[in-house]
Amino acid sequence: LIRVTGCLPVTINANFEKIQIGPLKGIYMVERTANTINDNCSFISEYVSERDNLFYFGCENLIYLCTEANVSVASVQGTSVFNQSFLDYFKENPYKYPTVVAVDKNFNTDYYMVYNPYNYIIDEWIEKEFEYSNKIETDNMILYIR
Repeated sequence: LIRVTGCLPVTINANFEKIQIGPLKGIYMVERTANTINDNCSFISEYVSERDNLFYFGCENLIYLCTEANVSVASVQGTSVFNQSFLDYFKENPYKYPTVVAVDKNFNTDYYMVYNPYNYIIDEWIEKEFEYSNKIETDNMILYIR
């Protein structure tokens, strides 16, 4: 099975890599995307436990399935980055407030994110309101842990 994420100009001759871990395990994706998902899933699995509330910002919400953590959003359909409804959701459901925020660093390279007028919301919320005690980073992801 081959999966292409986004609107990439891809043919069958592209370099594909097999996903090794998580919910997409066994599926082939474009090499860069596959390597990112493999790294992110391993990273999440290492630092996030079933006791955590995970809030993920990126374009691959299947990352939520790389851990047994609680999902801290009302819906995983689409991304929470394009609006600030998550702020109201946390006020109405304080038990869902995240203990870990995962930010996909590659998401800010996406055309729609770069030119989106709301692309500052997550960074501003993390810096001003999310009181994290630890920040762990890889080439592809940042984890903010309370």
